[in-house]
Amino acid sequence: MKAKKQETAATMKDVALKAKVSTATVSRALMNPDKVSQATRNRVEKAAREVGYLPQPMGRNVKRNESRTILVIVPDICDPFFSEIIRGIEVTAANHGYLVLIGDCAHQNQQEKTFIDLIITKQIDGMLLLG
Repeated sequence: MKAKKQETAATMKDVALKAKVSTATVSRALMNPDKVSQATRNRVEKAAREVGYLPQPMGRNVKRNESRTILVIVPDICDPFFSEIIRGIEVTAANHGYLVLIGDCAHQNQQEKTFIDLIITKQIDGMLLLG
């Protein structure tokens, strides 16, 4: 019985080989397109499509030492006063590529410590305290 060949995801190296450029050029073309010529960008984008390359945003964030996540702590999630504020925060954060987590700390001292630990362990990039 033959073993099934496991399919692996395309890498930047695969794109570079297909486009006949370096992996650094692939990275620049995909992440900072203004730093390469239009012709190079087009060639890299075409090669990426052909090999099925999909960037891994979480991998990029780990390398950059960021989570692209912020935590909004609300004193009482049931208070309707905070809904419009949270909506505005979420829209603004999304426009800047951030995800928003909402924490309810209504009378929970232990929960507050857990939220602070998220920053210490770099699982979130920042925290907003509403009150």
